[in-house]
Amino acid sequence: ISVIRGYIELLADEREDVSTIETVLSHIDDLIEMSQKARELQQIVTVSPERRRTEMGTFIERIADKVAQDHPEASISVEYDEGLHVNVLQNFDRAVEELVENAVKHSGDSPTVTVAIEPAPNTTEIRIDDDGPGLPEHEAQVLTAGAETPLVHGSGLGLWLAYWIVTSHDGSLEAEVTE
Repeated sequence: ISVIRGYIELLADEREDVSTIETVLSHIDDLIEMSQKARELQQIVTVSPERRRTEMGTFIERIADKVAQDHPEASISVEYDEGLHVNVLQNFDRAVEELVENAVKHSGDSPTVTVAIEPAPNTTEIRIDDDGPGLPEHEAQVLTAGAETPLVHGSGLGLWLAYWIVTSHDGSLEAEVTE
């Protein structure tokens, strides 16, 4: 796909009107990103079942800082009580990163995202709130049904990636749209 992208960029250099070429390049970039996430999904399936004890607050703060560096227009905060430790698989950070990044990307020009970590009976709840329009119903149905159909499917692999990681931790994802 990268080779095709390179040849299309060469074509753009030869044309005056590049609007169509820019559209094609945008779609190619989407395919490249989806291919990268598909490779990540394959790695998740083969991840070691060993868990590591992790202090959730600082763990998620590091992820939020990473997303904030990639999106300086975003305001991302993490709320937690120190000392909450959880045993997680080595890919858990990728799920949290995907969800926080998704909240940032779909929340307008100056997004505000808050990640709250709270202990719950026999589990830990991580809530990601943003000021965006919320997850579209067809995307939420994919997560709650755990399957796609030709008429009900997600627009990318990011939420699936998070879904598979979270469910491999015996967890669940829930999407709720509020004011």
